[in-house]
Amino acid sequence: METASVYIIVNTAIFLNNLLVMLTFRQMLRTHQIGLHQLYMLALIGSDVICLAAHSVALTILTMRLLVVSKPLCDCLGFVNMTAVEITASIHSAMCVDRWYSVRAPVKYHVLRTKRKPRILVYLTIVLCYCLPISLNFTLYTLNWISFSFEPRVPACLPAPSANVKYPNAGLLVSAAVFVVVPIALQTSTYGYMLRKLTVLGGVTRKHVARSIRTVLVTILSYHFCWLPIGVWLKWVMFIPDTPPPGWFVFISVQMIASNSATSFPIYYITMRKFRKSFLTALCQTTQNRSD
Repeated sequence: METASVYIIVNTAIFLNNLLVMLTFRQMLRTHQIGLHQLYMLALIGSDVICLAAHSVALTILTMRLLVVSKPLCDCLGFVNMTAVEITASIHSAMCVDRWYSVRAPVKYHVLRTKRKPRILVYLTIVLCYCLPISLNFTLYTLNWISFSFEPRVPACLPAPSANVKYPNAGLLVSAAVFVVVPIALQTSTYGYMLRKLTVLGGVTRKHVARSIRTVLVTILSYHFCWLPIGVWLKWVMFIPDTPPPGWFVFISVQMIASNSATSFPIYYITMRKFRKSFLTALCQTTQNRSD
């Protein structure tokens, strides 16, 4: 039950975080303040909800001590956990490209963000960010390139080497290449360009560019900070299979990657002036309606 209390705290934080984000963006929609990059922020709510659902199942397993986790159920839970992390990584990469283009061609970007076609392109990109992890994981699972094992110390079903004797880590390597190596390379190159751009700018323009990339940069850095332990765990499982990592490390790794789903509201509130203003407006309106 002590472990369950940790899950309750994390689940409550994820729920409240995304509820506040949705209410604030709802207020922003009323004043037509939603930009293209903010559509990606809204899309992150979906992956956070998926993470919350999987985390809630783990809480149920903890509280119902006699609940049996069958192999099909474990595979389903592992698939959901893995897909949620990969969707988040994909959306972060799309956010980086959006911010890069806004810095590279600010005038053209300012004009395009009011047009209908760019918004349709963003919607299609978001759909792709969801469909690509689902389809790739389904393909790897069908080919028996990945499998999932129940980790009782968490408790959760996590990715594991497959039963393929010759290439047991093939699926994990493909997934890591697509959703870890490629996003890190893309994010590093785009932000390297943007930071270099800041060095040659000055005055109001420099402040505008810095403000433009600040929110996405903090969001991605917090994600990688929370993802780092699970990345170490993944390499441990792949390359040192005979020596399992300690239970406390696995537990902390899973809780940290789940806790990332509870960080968006404080990040947006601190780094986005319009978001902060809209939240305070919505809060004042709610308080006033209750008093009436």
